[in-house]
Amino acid sequence: MTVADDDMPDLPPLNVVVTPLRLPDAVMATYRGMARELFATFGERSIEAASPLIAIGKLSQISNGFIYGTGNDDAVPVHDLKIEWLRELVEALQGEPLLIAYEFVEDLRTIRRAFANVPTLSDATPKEAARLIAAWNAGALPLLAFHPASAGHGLNLQFGGSRMAWLSPSWSAELTEQAIARIYRPGQTRHVTIHICVAAGTVDEMKRDRVIGKMDAQEAFKHHLEQI
Repeated sequence: MTVADDDMPDLPPLNVVVTPLRLPDAVMATYRGMARELFATFGERSIEAASPLIAIGKLSQISNGFIYGTGNDDAVPVHDLKIEWLRELVEALQGEPLLIAYEFVEDLRTIRRAFANVPTLSDATPKEAARLIAAWNAGALPLLAFHPASAGHGLNLQFGGSRMAWLSPSWSAELTEQAIARIYRPGQTRHVTIHICVAAGTVDEMKRDRVIGKMDAQEAFKHHLEQI
């Protein structure tokens, strides 16, 4: 998707680049088991979802490369395709600053394992957040992570970079728009590119259906089951 200069005369162009990834067949088989039976086995671990709505969260985790077992501190690795996508993107940018949107705490842990201790706005104190924002806008931070729910109105990041990466689509069109508006706003002088990673045939596409098709969660889940 491209927003042309004529549509936003006071801002540079905006491009949204969606990269589909195909998960391994074995992962997709396990994924389908969780979607249809609300149960799946990962190595020696058997994980169950108590309801279809809980299964949606489990499917999103699998799409991102892991699944929670007994809690947020019990993450079972599933695949590394998305973090490898992010590694390749960071390498291709050759030091150009990048904002990284993540969904789960384990996503942030994975990002930090890949790129050392990447700072995040999501759990920062107001004082620390102000310091990070100033450092970002000064061009001193090559990477800065955030959760979309923490990137609301009033956060100005347009001076420090013009690239944003999403490990997965958001459930919310409003949160997506608000997050993008942190760098795509008056004061931005560079071409803005938003990179979104989508695991093909997974809940990532279901999120898109929910946002664009305005389905509720149960409708989107039913539609997703019909597609896999």
